[in-house]
Amino acid sequence: MSQAQLAHPELSDSYVSLIESGKRTPTPAVLELLAGKLDCSLSYLVNGVTAE
Repeated sequence: MSQAQLAHPELSDSYVSLIESGKRTPTPAVLELLAGKLDCSLSYLVNGVTAE
């Protein structure tokens, strides 16, 4: 999935790029949005591990 595909329509692809490069810290709402789009849990997105 490209940054543009992940971002649109709610976010800009440049914002996603800044998050990925560590130059921006997303809000909890943005993290929830991204987790949903990536079909993973918020915990996995933030910590890189599943709840199991």
